[in-house]
Amino acid sequence: MSIWIDLLVAPRRPRLPGRNQFCALAADLIDQALVTMLCAILGGAISVEYPLAVANVATSFTGEKPEALDIYYKGEDRVSLIKTLAEVPYGQTDLCLWFEGFNWQNPSLAASFGRQGYANADLLLYALAQPRPLRCFDCFAGTLGEEHTIQVCVRATGNRGPWGIAGTPLEALLARHFGVDVLVDRSYS
Repeated sequence: MSIWIDLLVAPRRPRLPGRNQFCALAADLIDQALVTMLCAILGGAISVEYPLAVANVATSFTGEKPEALDIYYKGEDRVSLIKTLAEVPYGQTDLCLWFEGFNWQNPSLAASFGRQGYANADLLLYALAQPRPLRCFDCFAGTLGEEHTIQVCVRATGNRGPWGIAGTPLEALLARHFGVDVLVDRSYS
C-alpha cells in the first residue's frame, strides 16, 4: 500500500505577496531547475484543500473549460507563463500555478529528495484572493490537524511525495519568498 502525501508550506502569518513577488517565485522555481514544465495557471473555484483535484484538472485539460474554473495558461514556455501571470486577475480571484513535477535532473534536488526517500509529486503554488482556513488531515489515524490560515502557499501532492522541505533546495527558496517563519504541515491518505 502506498501513501499519498499533500505537503503544505506557507508563511506563518497569512499574506498575499505583490504580483511581482509571486511572479519571481514562479520564475525562481523554473530558473533554479526545481520544477519541470508542463504547467498551468488556473483561477476561480480552486481547491487548496485537495491539491490532487487541481492537479487532475490541470493534467486532463484539453480545451473544454471545467465548470467554475478558468484556465489562463497551459504549456511549457517560461516566457509565456510569466507573461500570463503578469496579466491574470491577481488578488481578485483564487489562482493556482500547477507544475507537473519536480526536476529530478537537478542534482541537488535529486540528492536531497533521495536521502529522505521522497518520490515525485505535482507542485502547486496558490495565491488566494482572501485568507482561508485550512486543516491537514491523516486518513490513517482519522484525525484533523491544527487549523492554519493561509493566503499564499505551496502544496506538493504525490505518492510518497515530500513531507518536508528541510535539507532540500526548496527550504532556502521558500524562506527567501515567504520569510524564515514558515509553517510546514502535511496530509496523509
